[in-house]
Amino acid sequence: MQHHSGRLGTVPTHPTRVPRARLALATVATLLVSLFMPAIAGASPHVTDTLSITTLSLPAATDGAAYAATLGASGGTQPYVWSILTGAVPLGLVLNSSGTISGIPAVVGPQEIELRVTDATGFQVTATVTLDVIAAPAPPQQVATVTRAGFVTLDGNVLTTRATEMLDAADVVGVAFSPTGSGLWSVTRSGRVFAVGAVVNYGSVPMHLARNRVVGIAANAQGTGYWVATRGGRVYGFGDARSFGSVRQTTRTGAVVAITRSNGDGYYLLDRSGHVTGFGTDVLDGFLHVHRQMAHVVGISATPGGRGYWVVASDGRVFSFGTARADHPVGPVPKGSIAGIATAPAGIGYYLVASDGAIFSYGSALALSPVVVGPSDPVVGIGTAG
Repeated sequence: MQHHSGRLGTVPTHPTRVPRARLALATVATLLVSLFMPAIAGASPHVTDTLSITTLSLPAATDGAAYAATLGASGGTQPYVWSILTGAVPLGLVLNSSGTISGIPAVVGPQEIELRVTDATGFQVTATVTLDVIAAPAPPQQVATVTRAGFVTLDGNVLTTRATEMLDAADVVGVAFSPTGSGLWSVTRSGRVFAVGAVVNYGSVPMHLARNRVVGIAANAQGTGYWVATRGGRVYGFGDARSFGSVRQTTRTGAVVAITRSNGDGYYLLDRSGHVTGFGTDVLDGFLHVHRQMAHVVGISATPGGRGYWVVASDGRVFSFGTARADHPVGPVPKGSIAGIATAPAGIGYYLVASDGAIFSYGSALALSPVVVGPSDPVVGIGTAG
């Protein structure tokens, strides 16, 4: 009988084998636990804020003034790109893609705009705002009238003065305001010039040349001189205002009644029939007009910013030429009473003055009180600074 060595009842042992499928499931479970553990522990993953437009209103713009405003947004992913979905920014303004509205508005009134902002991921949101353009405040105005005796009234009936040297003045026929507003000049029929305020008296027309036929005076654009015109069409320059010429006898259709500074360095002469002749630079050469009307023309005034002028007749009718805008009277004008015309601030209106002191305002001209005058001392002219 053969015997084998070894322990009775002993069975050899081997490592436990785990099926591959069970190992894969365990791995997945471990991964899932690792993903959800932060949430279980109370931690939260990073979440980007929702994109929104934070600009709910825009500051008002002023007509003709520079404007700039920046739109705001939050959330999403920068950079942002801005655009207009519906509506439009006011005329003269632009919106760039970075969200800045800028420019110089050229129209008054509110404008509704639906804005759209897009973030870097392409997500978009919209909001509607209103941009209001308000009218610019009226520019300061200085208006002067002068009577035949030389009394000067500034800005309606606020201040009435008469220079000491004018005490012997007689038959004043015109007034010219310095463009700087520092003072004015008046001239008599005999050619004598008087300075009122902080302006220099550059001289008078010699009596043997004037011969009591002077009709008006006009200051140059710098306020450093003036021109004096006679009824016969002669123009004399003083200070830095040199004469550019006179009306020739052969072309004159009537006696000269007024002179005014042109838009540039020059002047216009107006004769009794309505014929306008320009001298110097920036004048309406070739735009000479003869008006057929019952009343004689009495005054002329040029626009400061463009090539144009107004002519007024004694019955209050106004004729506009070039860039001068035509306006209509706002009230009755006594027939035959108008003594002169002057351009209003900003050049989009004018003043008419009657011999009895009444002042009529049109366009950008502000309303002024009548000038108090005596029955034998009528208003003969009106002028404005600027």
